[in-house]
Amino acid sequence: MATMVVFGTNLAVGSAQTAADTAATTPRAAAGAPTIAELLAQIESLKMQIEQLRQIVLARAQSTPTAPAPLKLRQELRRGASGDEVRTLQRILATDPTLYPEGLVTGFFGPLTESAVNRFQSKFKLQLRGTVSAETLDLINALLEAQGVTGGAIPPDLITSGATKIKIEVRNIDGNIEYKIEIKCDSRGEGNLCKDDEEDEACEDEEGEDDEDSKDEDDTDDEDDTDDEDEDCDDEDDDTDDEDDSKDADDEEDDD
Repeated sequence: MATMVVFGTNLAVGSAQTAADTAATTPRAAAGAPTIAELLAQIESLKMQIEQLRQIVLARAQSTPTAPAPLKLRQELRRGASGDEVRTLQRILATDPTLYPEGLVTGFFGPLTESAVNRFQSKFKLQLRGTVSAETLDLINALLEAQGVTGGAIPPDLITSGATKIKIEVRNIDGNIEYKIEIKCDSRGEGNLCKDDEEDEACEDEEGEDDEDSKDEDDTDDEDDTDDEDEDCDDEDDDTDDEDDSKDADDEEDDD
């Protein structure tokens, strides 16, 4: 009986010692510090917030309209070519029925397009090649830039109106013809020759003012001349009256 009591006591002491050792080796959370479960929950919440912000930024980027790129031809073209560049060329030529009366936009550079290109070159005094040569390409792009054409919209008066906004100089250097194409003044009021145009307009305004001043001076001179003539007329009337009075006096003396 005593032996059993001792065994039970030893077992209780051993259990208590094991519990103490376990408590000593297991880290305990400081008072008020979040548990691991709480930290994991916070991480998941932050991930959700980041995803929501990403979706908002993406939606705003998609809803914000981007400025369309300027429209231009990027390669020289000739008979037999096809594709979007040819379609753009045909749409440009079709804005002037005198150049491309057929106005077909097929995407194929055939004889009708070739004839239209020749008429375009003749209109602007370029060499007749029937192909979109380097100078023809530069001229078409200058017309597009001068009119501020962007995206796919081409104004119906592109060529007729754009022709007034560009300047073409032809140079013959040792038998080689070179072309200098400048934009006089584009749709935004920008260009190499905008300042010259403003100066010309200012000169025209000054000339108009000078003409008006000259006209006013002429009118003033005419009024002065008219006044002088009126005075002369009055003097002549006075002289005539004096002569009449003298004649009457002579007649009275004769009667006497």
